[in-house]
Amino acid sequence: MFPRSVPSYKIGRPAWQRLLRTRSARLYIVALGCFALVTYIWFVFFLHPARVAHNMRSEQHLREKDPDASSTKYTASSPFPPQRQMPQRASLPEISPPVTQPPPSKFVPFRPLRHYPHKDPKYRIWKLPAVDRSPRCIQSGICDGNHTCGADGLGCITDALQRKQKVREAARWTWKGYRQYAWGHDELNAGSRSAREWFNMGLTIVDSLDTLQILGLMEEYAEARFWVANHLNFNQGEVSVFETTIRILGGLAAAFYHSGGDELYLLKAVEFAERLLPAFNTTTGLTLPHLNVHDMEPPRGRVAIGSTCLAEVATLSMEFSAVSKLSGRPEFRDTAMVPWSKLLAMHNMDGLYCTFLNGDSMSCHGNHYTFGASADSAYEYMLKQWILNREDTVCVDMFKKAIKGMRKHMLTQLWMGEDIGDVWIAAENDNGQIKTNILEHLTCFLPGTMALGHMYGINTANSRDEDDDLTVAVKLMKACYELYHQAASGVAFDSVILVPHYVSPPPPRANPPLPPPATVKTAGQSQGGTTPSSTSPAGATAVVGSGTQVVSSTGRRLLQDGQSTGKTMYRFDPRSRENFLRPEVAESLFYLWRATGDPIYREWGWNMFRAYERWCRVSTGGYQVLSNVDTVPPAAGNKMESFWMAETMKYFYLLFSDDPDEVPLDDFVFNTEAHPLAIWGTETDVRLREVLAKFHSQARNKQGADAVAKLAHGAIS
Repeated sequence: MFPRSVPSYKIGRPAWQRLLRTRSARLYIVALGCFALVTYIWFVFFLHPARVAHNMRSEQHLREKDPDASSTKYTASSPFPPQRQMPQRASLPEISPPVTQPPPSKFVPFRPLRHYPHKDPKYRIWKLPAVDRSPRCIQSGICDGNHTCGADGLGCITDALQRKQKVREAARWTWKGYRQYAWGHDELNAGSRSAREWFNMGLTIVDSLDTLQILGLMEEYAEARFWVANHLNFNQGEVSVFETTIRILGGLAAAFYHSGGDELYLLKAVEFAERLLPAFNTTTGLTLPHLNVHDMEPPRGRVAIGSTCLAEVATLSMEFSAVSKLSGRPEFRDTAMVPWSKLLAMHNMDGLYCTFLNGDSMSCHGNHYTFGASADSAYEYMLKQWILNREDTVCVDMFKKAIKGMRKHMLTQLWMGEDIGDVWIAAENDNGQIKTNILEHLTCFLPGTMALGHMYGINTANSRDEDDDLTVAVKLMKACYELYHQAASGVAFDSVILVPHYVSPPPPRANPPLPPPATVKTAGQSQGGTTPSSTSPAGATAVVGSGTQVVSSTGRRLLQDGQSTGKTMYRFDPRSRENFLRPEVAESLFYLWRATGDPIYREWGWNMFRAYERWCRVSTGGYQVLSNVDTVPPAAGNKMESFWMAETMKYFYLLFSDDPDEVPLDDFVFNTEAHPLAIWGTETDVRLREVLAKFHSQARNKQGADAVAKLAHGAIS
């Protein structure tokens, strides 16, 4: 059909295809590709390293020129993603300019926290006993240093990963009971399988949000998020400002961080923070203990406070600061920091503040000083508020002074016999003169907080001869563990007083007399007879009428101890035999494990967890408090506290975690309810604020597009 001079492949093809088939075009394409490859290699291997080296030399030059210049990468003047202004009830908040903050502290941790634990032998002073003679071992069969399976089948589980999985299963069992019998209510009465109200805010759900995420219980987390999105509201009456701040506001802020920036939680947190702000509108600037959050009308004039306590006025700043940082609304943080300046101006005893206060006159009630109930979290926040942003140096200075005051007025060394040895406690103090050897479970946050301070380079020792803060923390930890170890059930006393059990023994006698016959009660059964001379020094035999249900040792062994050592021996005299599923001992074990890597803390923690599993677990779901931990079986209570899931389960889980990136302590700081908040300027904090900036940019663009479409529609019509 066509002449042979016209090649068939040229028939019907576009000109650009015919051009690409020419030899010159192919050579040009190959040359262009080679040029691009050479350019890429030159940039990656020559230009970029040279620029990095130049920047490093420039930074070093500036540092040498101005040694006081902060080398922190992110400061208040650096190009952070813009922080947004959150309206009171708007669904799409506007962006506000970045909040002007003072420059961050120049203090840098002496060692990156992810390099912990450091295995210095001076911090490993406790050993597992060759033979456990404790009441817990004798009566409940949970023995230190014994890895036989035991009646509960948990003693032979020694692998950290398997232990971690058991804690995860316990958390799921906790959720099962709450979901089945108390869903949407504040707390579960596990014993009676009923619901309990406190603030009518679904307290257990909000308090558990970040725990469910950290433990990987995503089905349960999805249920919790759905409830928060559809049912959580704050149209209630009077609430405790302290309790709802640490549980609700802290829980929502932590859920935002651990969900990767779920806007739902931040919007709820901002709404609730707005409702709590009137609590600061008082005559002295200290906070009201209780507030009606339903009434959004601000009070006319400043309100009188009346009686309050140290913890209630100084345990609010972390949560409000976190919400302020995320929302771009400085009034939250500024308002919550006022009580610190007020406390700083108050009378104190070497950094120790009286527990009970008159909020109007800012004076003390009773001159009682303690690190326990009604005061504990105030000292905790002195350190953690500074860790959160590295700016509030006033707070960390207060913490250092308080620990020095504790060393001077409270730190007490007591001897509890040959089996236990010496223990250290932070005793309570009245008027700076009378010291009472009271140990509360609540006080046991202190070893963990001091260990955390040590990891951030804090040392309050007055000389090199004094123990540093981590050594003091290690010593304090032993007495806290003995709250569990010396209870017959293995679940801790809530409060004890250490009393002399034998003082100034008489001269040694060849044949010391046996104690007189006594009616004894063993394992809940009464029987007559004499106390056998072979009873172990930490036996679990309860002498009726002795004032305690489990004596630490027989009279004969006590006399021998006193004669051989010449020391005063102390024993636990329970002030409260109840247990409320509290987290403080597990919390401190977690921090000391992170700080020292000493495996004894995991062994102690596992035996504590075994006791909870054996005696507090309810067959229908959930865990219950105990009303008497010193009998076997222990007398059961009813309630399951929300902090069992929010704190105790979380700290047990993290204690057995070998992953340093699972809530790393240089990225997060826990509030007093164990809600981890991102430390300002860390990768987590910056990344989430970038997510916020992107969200608001998209929201603004969508609003603009909707407005244009609306105008166009109006013009057409």
